[in-house]
Amino acid sequence: MSIKQTINEHTKNLFSEVLKMIQHYINLALAYLEKGIEIAGSQLLTYEGMIGLFFGLFLVGLVSKIRSH
Repeated sequence: MSIKQTINEHTKNLFSEVLKMIQHYINLALAYLEKGIEIAGSQLLTYEGMIGLFFGLFLVGLVSKIRSH
């Protein structure tokens, strides 16, 4: 095996490992996102959660209206 073939083989192996690592972190991020959406959904389905959501939207609207003047 020549040096060029060896370098190409090592580059392919390194690239493969980097892709596996990226895939692992993407899967981890998706799992956390899914869990966050699940928790947020379960909190918003309560009466207090809906009141908090509407109150938060009201405050954001109020602050943006005040800042626009």
